[in-house]
Amino acid sequence: MRRRRLITRKHYILFVFLFLLLGIGIGYAALQKDLKVTGSSTIEKQSWDLHFENVEVTSGSVTATKPATITPGNLTEVTYDVTLDSPGQFYEFTVEVVNGGTLDAKLSKTPTLTGLSTEQDTYLNCTATWDDSTQIKASDRIAGQDRRKAKVRIEYDSNASEFPTAETSLTLNFTLNFVQG
Repeated sequence: MRRRRLITRKHYILFVFLFLLLGIGIGYAALQKDLKVTGSSTIEKQSWDLHFENVEVTSGSVTATKPATITPGNLTEVTYDVTLDSPGQFYEFTVEVVNGGTLDAKLSKTPTLTGLSTEQDTYLNCTATWDDSTQIKASDRIAGQDRRKAKVRIEYDSNASEFPTAETSLTLNFTLNFVQG
């Protein structure tokens, strides 16, 4: 009886040993298998080129003391000086926003028009729209190699409750801030 137990135990050890040897052999064979990946990829050069072009003043606008021009050194800003001295007068211009690069662009914030005092803001209306009359707002996009026209208008509000005692001379900047998007 004792002998029978030894044989059973030897068989058990031999079975475990063979199982481990078989597992190691299969694992080794699996690791030695070749893995082939084929294909091709092209990486193209990406570029960022966002700027304004072609400023055009709308007919009917007052004559500017300094017409709307693209600011040297900041190609996404337009600077202009105007005098509005009676209700209903306006100055309006259109500028092309050009994305000459390959990366899409989006506005990081709403357009900024600087140069108005708090008092002037009560009787002047400022608007910035795309050429399809939609308001320019943060997150608007321009695809790479595309362009859109922006229209900017400053108008002496004929319905304002208060009017200045003297003419209104303004030095204004219109700016669009774009980021990759």
